[in-house]
Amino acid sequence: MDGDEARQAIEMSHDKPVYRLRGELVPLLYLNRELQIQDGSTTPDHGVLNVVVLTAQDCTFGLVVDSINNAEEIVVKPLSAALSA
Repeated sequence: MDGDEARQAIEMSHDKPVYRLRGELVPLLYLNRELQIQDGSTTPDHGVLNVVVLTAQDCTFGLVVDSINNAEEIVVKPLSAALSA
């Protein structure tokens, strides 16, 4: 998302940033904050907001990253019970 679109796309719910994706509110995590790399802001200052939408164990969330090199959709399936033991 670019500039104004990015700033308008982020909403706050219970003091936490969320993104509305297809009518659903998706909580946002900022990778730079989680890794304590630098102080991230709730809205982008300089133009582009990159959100990677992830689903793990029926939990969907958006991960805000600095850049995206290659965009692909992948599905990771769990190992069968016989192989996971």
